[in-house]
Amino acid sequence: MHTDGSHLHTRSRQGSLSSDLENQQSKEADPSAPFALSKPAHLLSPAQVVRELTTDPDNGLTQDQVTFRLQNVGLNELIGDGGVSIFRIFMGQLLNAMSLVLIMGMVASFAIKSWIEASVVTAVVVVNIVVGFFQEYSAEKTMGSLRSLSSPTAQVIRDGNIVTVRSADVAPGDIVEVKTGDTIPADMRIFECMNFEVDEALLTGESLPISKSSSIVFDSSHIGDVGVGDRLNMAYSSSTVTKGRAKGIVVYTGMSTEIGKIALSLHSNGKRIKPKLTGRSAENPDAPSITTAHKLRYYLSLTWSTIKHYVGQFLGVTVGTPLQRKLSWLAILLFGIAVVFAVICLAANGFRNEQAVILYAVGTGLSMIPASLVVVLTITMAVGTKIMVSRNVIVRKLDSLEALGAVTNICSDKTGTLTQGKMVVRKAWVASCDSTYEVGESSAPLSPTGALIRLEKGSPKDLLKIPKTRVQREVENPWRWPDVFVKSSTTSSPGMSLSPTRTWTLTDDTAIPIQYQQGVGTSSARESVDHLQLSRSNINLTAINTGTNGGPSSPYPDPSTPSYLQHFLNIATFCNTAIVAESKDEPGKWHTRGDPTEVAIQVFTSRFDWNRRKFTHGGVLHEDEQQHEDHVRVVSGDEGDGHGHGPTPTWKLLAEYPFDSDVKRMSVIYAELSSSSMESSSTPSSIAVDTPPTTTTVVTTWAFMKGAVERVLDACTSIHVDGHVVDFNPAWRDHVLQNMEVLASQGLRVLAMASKEVKPPFSSSAGVATSSSSALTLNAFTPPPPGAVDDWSGYPRSEVEKDMTFHGLVGLYDPPRPETAGAVKNCHRAGINVHMLTGDHPETAKAIAAEVGIIPRTLETLAPTVKSAMVMTASQFDKLSDAQIDSLPVLPLVIARCAPSTKVRMVDALHRRKKFVAMTGDGVNDSPALKRADVGIGMGLAGSDVAKDASDIVLTDDNFASILNAIEEGRRTFDNIKKFVLHLLAENIAQACTLLIGLAFKDRTGLSVFPLAPVEILWIIMITSGFPAMGLGMEVASDDIMIRPPHNVKVGIFTTEILLDMIVYGFYMALLCLTSFSLVVFAFGNGELGLGCNDHYHPSCELVFRARSTTFTCLTWFALILAWEMVHMRRSFFRMEGKPKRPWTMWMKHVWRNPFLFWSIMAGFITVFPIIYIPGLNRVVFKHGPISWEWGIVFVESGMFIGGIELWKWGKRVWERRYGEKVRDPQSELGRRMMERYASLATSGTQTVGGGVDEDGDDDDVEEKKEIGNVNVGVRDLEAQR
Repeated sequence: MHTDGSHLHTRSRQGSLSSDLENQQSKEADPSAPFALSKPAHLLSPAQVVRELTTDPDNGLTQDQVTFRLQNVGLNELIGDGGVSIFRIFMGQLLNAMSLVLIMGMVASFAIKSWIEASVVTAVVVVNIVVGFFQEYSAEKTMGSLRSLSSPTAQVIRDGNIVTVRSADVAPGDIVEVKTGDTIPADMRIFECMNFEVDEALLTGESLPISKSSSIVFDSSHIGDVGVGDRLNMAYSSSTVTKGRAKGIVVYTGMSTEIGKIALSLHSNGKRIKPKLTGRSAENPDAPSITTAHKLRYYLSLTWSTIKHYVGQFLGVTVGTPLQRKLSWLAILLFGIAVVFAVICLAANGFRNEQAVILYAVGTGLSMIPASLVVVLTITMAVGTKIMVSRNVIVRKLDSLEALGAVTNICSDKTGTLTQGKMVVRKAWVASCDSTYEVGESSAPLSPTGALIRLEKGSPKDLLKIPKTRVQREVENPWRWPDVFVKSSTTSSPGMSLSPTRTWTLTDDTAIPIQYQQGVGTSSARESVDHLQLSRSNINLTAINTGTNGGPSSPYPDPSTPSYLQHFLNIATFCNTAIVAESKDEPGKWHTRGDPTEVAIQVFTSRFDWNRRKFTHGGVLHEDEQQHEDHVRVVSGDEGDGHGHGPTPTWKLLAEYPFDSDVKRMSVIYAELSSSSMESSSTPSSIAVDTPPTTTTVVTTWAFMKGAVERVLDACTSIHVDGHVVDFNPAWRDHVLQNMEVLASQGLRVLAMASKEVKPPFSSSAGVATSSSSALTLNAFTPPPPGAVDDWSGYPRSEVEKDMTFHGLVGLYDPPRPETAGAVKNCHRAGINVHMLTGDHPETAKAIAAEVGIIPRTLETLAPTVKSAMVMTASQFDKLSDAQIDSLPVLPLVIARCAPSTKVRMVDALHRRKKFVAMTGDGVNDSPALKRADVGIGMGLAGSDVAKDASDIVLTDDNFASILNAIEEGRRTFDNIKKFVLHLLAENIAQACTLLIGLAFKDRTGLSVFPLAPVEILWIIMITSGFPAMGLGMEVASDDIMIRPPHNVKVGIFTTEILLDMIVYGFYMALLCLTSFSLVVFAFGNGELGLGCNDHYHPSCELVFRARSTTFTCLTWFALILAWEMVHMRRSFFRMEGKPKRPWTMWMKHVWRNPFLFWSIMAGFITVFPIIYIPGLNRVVFKHGPISWEWGIVFVESGMFIGGIELWKWGKRVWERRYGEKVRDPQSELGRRMMERYASLATSGTQTVGGGVDEDGDDDDVEEKKEIGNVNVGVRDLEAQR
């Protein structure tokens, strides 16, 4: 208990939110508030918080408790801006360039008293706004729900399991675990932490991270003096963990948090900040004085910036995604074109101030406006993001939805992304005895009792030199139960026998190794297994005789255990934060928490009955929470004192230096307390402890380290061999590295183990004796005092991680995901190169990369320069200058021992080769690379909140195949946008050309007679074009979408093909429409254009009205047919699949594939008939009349339109086959090209200068390339080998 101010944080006095409201709440909590505390949380001990919030520090809350608490206190959310703004959406629909043209047409129609046209335009404006409003509102709601999915998450313990939940779903009393890079989800009282530092700049303004402690409890007398930044036992919502890890109890959520109080005070203060006019003043006498000219310029600049801001928002050119801004500029361009066309119409008719002339100008202007374009785009992108969620991808930024289809290179991590992330220890080499332990197969890899272990004399390198069959190895070194190697007993058989010294409780699902099931091994072993299969309950299994004497199992390190294995297991179990425990309620079900690598190592040590918590918690979860020990039973052979209480802990964690992606190793410092009867060395670091007369203990402080082999070896100066410590000379280092390479070549991830004894930095200020003997008096088995822990927390890591003693290697296997190889192959077929950037050893990375297809299995066929560039270490890559990297024949496909800075350099190198890069990342240090990449991909399960915030999309399953799903969906969305943009703009071109060329049709008075009436134009724009365009936006992906190369993101949707198609389709439709009008009037009629046929019906206008009906029907049907033809921009409508099973009838299947598109088109076909034949509606509103024989023209021209489009597509396919990027069948060509280009280099002797070989096999981005020989020789050689 602190009673003075000496302990307060000295840097953050400004952190206190010294408001009267806060002081009042701090002095006296509201007892009526749900889950209120008696005092502010920083004044309570963890035990008091646990009692008052009725929670469980071991198992957390139950789901029922969470539901009840959320119903009472609400979600853990801050008051925002009200979510989706209805008013903003409505004004956006009303005030945009598209609607502006319609409104202008409406005003012009009312001005000339053309009531019918004015009413129709008004109705169109209203319908356009209402439909657009509801569609955009729905899309915004969808995007809002998707954004909530990508919100920060929290790791909480509920029902005894650690689960990931949204931060909004955190409730008071939740037990939260946080680590480096996480965002604190709510205000919480820390009750367990290690090297824990938090960035609270958002709250306090303090630039430096604040170190936290769980042991501090403030006195109530300091209730008004302890500011937010000084509450070292609290972690506050929205703060970021910069170092270490911690557990805490949530005490305040939502608006009750400190950040919530700030948000409440700042709510509704969202005004734009205006620049301040500054001049000469008392504070700044040297500044120039403010003159009238200065003021005038200031106010003009301010006015202009304000107008520019709001006009940009109004026109949509400064908000939204890049594509949305481009289309907004397109709308402005079309608006200008519409005005120009209207002026042309007026000029062609001598600028007569007549109703007919103005109506013609209005109709021509309206013909250029794709009114539904922006709405369709919004809906398409919302649908795309929603589909992505179902495919385990959350889009955080809409820009990425457009960019995904352009990705040419994916830089992916290995562990958990390309692989399953379910690590299991396969082999362990203990250098002390030069022996290798191998773990057998198991159907339950997380169960410590589910596999046997085999011990082979010799290092992995030596065992590789002596090839043996499986039967030979099993006879010479039979599989045994793990505790055989750490227990002792007397038995007459070298195999497995029964003895009362150890009880194993086996359930029906306990895995028996296949070797025993098949009768392999010693006779005693087979007899034991037969007995196991018969009884299956309370079977006593005895360990084989190790040559030493020992008694029953105990939670203390067994002195009979060979010291070399005991110490190796100590490093493995203590340099580890994972938890492995068996549920008492469900025997045989094991709970694990922590990093997959550490879980695997903890399971390995638990197989030997060497679980960490057995020594640090005395066999229970919390030594001071005995009431909770019955929930989970830690693996231990000891039953305590027979009363349900385990012995006192004998190991105490003093400090932890967590794994970091830069140092690639982890270290811990533990204090060991063992009885005087046990073997212990008298070293300078041993501290004698006076205890009650019956027992004396000795405290020994150990530093344990594990990590990447090279990084651990850098810290080692000695090695433990045959019970002796010898110097770690270069020969020993080479020996260790050779063994590492042997394990890595088997696809194992290899970690090294090291340790040393260290001298505790106890200080007198902590109340610990500092005499020369380092003697300390305290009760028996009492952990080191809190002062020692505090001193260790600030001890330099560099001092701990040096002069280590090497003890061995452990090899873990992380199998590739079953779908990874197929996903990598599909990436290659799609023209996407895959790079593996991993922290593993080069041999491990190479083995996994070859297994999943990132690199070829036979590198010998490649040129030496290409082979060496394909697989590199980070140190090799980082030593190269940018110029040297650019001169490499290929960029590395595998970079091992990768650091965060290496990822950034890799992205920059790809950008210099004009590649579009997607980068995965999960750690805090990955944020720069994620931001530098064109598409940053965060990991939803293993990723830190900082990495997620820096990413564009988040994978909810951390699966590489989901990246391919995202790219496929990005391509589908991009394709659909091109389809409906082409469909809409081609129709606009057709209408505008028909009306402009139709100016030549003049009546007796010299006025132009329009081939299409304004109402007809509006009908086509809103109904005929709008709904089919929405259907095209929902079209499913074509089967060839992933065998095309990525699109060029700089070009965007307006590619040369799109622009050419737009012109061809638009002019072709206009030509057919004008032909139909001319045939009716001039070919089959007498050429009479009537009088005043633009205003009303007159008997002399019969021919014109029939011609208009024909033209209107043709253009309507052309638009509907074009929508179906746009389902695929190159393939025939009658053959949308590459290799259909029923080629002649498949088109009937495809028209039903998209129901919305089908019914939109069918509605367009059917509604033509009532429009033409309903009296009054036809001649009065639409200005056309019924037709009869003219249907022949409609059907013939529709057939001609289909034939013309099919002919144009056929021409494009021929050109593509002959001159396009893909000169062969894409399914085979793109599948081989990613690897064959390297073989081509090896065979032909290609030399590159400057930019190097293009990653996609293209020549457009290679500035200088010189080839010697024939590049195709290598391809032909490979094909001949196949």
